[in-house]
This record gives sequence, structure tokens and C-alpha cells, in this order.
Amino acid sequence: MSRSRPASNPVSFHKHTKQYYVTRGGKRIYLVSDGEEALKKYHRMGLGFEPAQQELTPPVEITIKELANRFIAAQQANWRNPKATLKCYKNWLERFIKDHPRLKVANFTVEKFARWKLSLKEREYSSESINHYLSAVRAMFTFAEETDIVEKAPKLRRIKNE
Repeated sequence: MSRSRPASNPVSFHKHTKQYYVTRGGKRIYLVSDGEEALKKYHRMGLGFEPAQQELTPPVEITIKELANRFIAAQQANWRNPKATLKCYKNWLERFIKDHPRLKVANFTVEKFARWKLSLKEREYSSESINHYLSAVRAMFTFAEETDIVEKAPKLRRIKNE
């Protein structure tokens, strides 16, 4: 397995937050944005001079499109018929992305989700199609919360299916 950093350097760089981090127990511990200072801080933590604080993932300003791509990439292993399911999810999430260009995940709310559902009804999508779109977006945000991409996902279940 190839590594993105040399084995002698235990800190990794997170390009979205522009911070260095180490992973302990499956959780990222963010250090600082300077590489040399991050390595020094890591070694001080190992010697017990600095407590290893389990920090939540800092708010990352990723777009809905980036989240959709990560969701699809991770979920393909769970689908019975990956080719057909991939096509469906791409179509459903593509509609959502087209209706919300450049939207940041952190700015998405239940109210926006409700307005989007109403706009689908106004454009005369069938009830079955609307339900597919809503379910795909809910699944994507559930994935984001479970994988710590977002700290807390909006409660999209509040908006009922057709």
C-alpha cells in the first residue's frame, strides 16, 4: 500500500482545512497549519507534555458536489447492482446539485430542503421521482454525519415523502 507521506513523518496535511493532523483511534487530532510546528507539537504530545485533545473535525467548507462525489465513491461497495444503482444515484444527486450550484454543505438547512421539494412539485415531477430525490439527499447527509464530514446533519426526515 502506498503512503502519501514518508513513514518517518507521522503528521498528515488536510488540504481543505490547511492544517496538519495525526490520527489516533480513528479520529483526527488537528495540530497547526505550520508543518515543522505540527511535528514538534506531535512529539510533545507523545512525551506527555501536551494533552492529546480529541478535536471534532473543524468545519470544512465543502460543496454539495464534493459531498455527493464522496458519498457515491464510498457507497458503491454496499450496492447489490453497482452499475444500475450508480446511474440512479448520479441522476438523483445531479438534479439536486443543478438546483443548488456552489452550495456549501454547512449552509444547507431543512428550510432549503423543503423549498426544493416544493419546487420539484411545482415543476410537476411525479411523486415517485420526488421521493427518490429526497431519499438520495437524505442518504448523502446521513453518510456525511456518520463519517464526520459534518458534525451534525440537518434533520431532513422532518420533510415527509409524497
